[in-house]
Amino acid sequence: MPVTVNMVIAGLIVVAAALGLAFVKVGELAGLGRPAPRGSLRAPHGRLVRTRCLDEPAALGFAARLARLGAPLLVVLALSLAVGLAGLLPLGGVLLPSLELVAAVAVGLGLTYADAGPWRALGYALAGYLIGGVAATAAGLGVMPGDVAAINGLTLVAGTVLEALALAWMPPKRAWAREFEDGHVNAIRVSDRSAAARAFRALDDPAWRPPADRIRHAHAVDVVRETRKERGDDGE
Repeated sequence: MPVTVNMVIAGLIVVAAALGLAFVKVGELAGLGRPAPRGSLRAPHGRLVRTRCLDEPAALGFAARLARLGAPLLVVLALSLAVGLAGLLPLGGVLLPSLELVAAVAVGLGLTYADAGPWRALGYALAGYLIGGVAATAAGLGVMPGDVAAINGLTLVAGTVLEALALAWMPPKRAWAREFEDGHVNAIRVSDRSAAARAFRALDDPAWRPPADRIRHAHAVDVVRETRKERGDDGE
């Protein structure tokens, strides 16, 4: 199968999302797992000694989350198909499918990043869209080879539907305060399905009252950024 511009764009987006996810995971797992030197990216403040759960995620079921996502994504899909069918942009070209992908992912990200964090929401949105789109493209090539417009239309529908399902299935993140062995305290949000959440539950200390000024920013990447900044300051 020849490599198309769409494939190149999708590949670059997947690589960017994978790098972002790896960056976040380093922050989530800081101070956990195999011992690492204090000051390294894996243990910027040494071992993690205790945690405290700060909030509870909204108890929205799968159907409720899907309903919240479905209408806006359906609007994006309907507008894209209308533009293609009206001939304003060729449905058999590259530009319209690319614009629909970007618009659908942007809308899905805007609706879910507050619940799960931007990188994680982006990963679920892209994974859902690309899995649905690739499967639909393969099916279209087998059933109606040569009809690029029909294949692209099928790809838009399948990609958008799978994106909505993936984002609805994505669990929200829960905020945790963390204290490390050097006394550093911060807060992050992690999924209840993650390895970090399981470790945090094992170290949970409900009696601990973390300093309020240290738990305002609950983002895993803060740990990594702080470490890099400290390294830069030390090197000056």
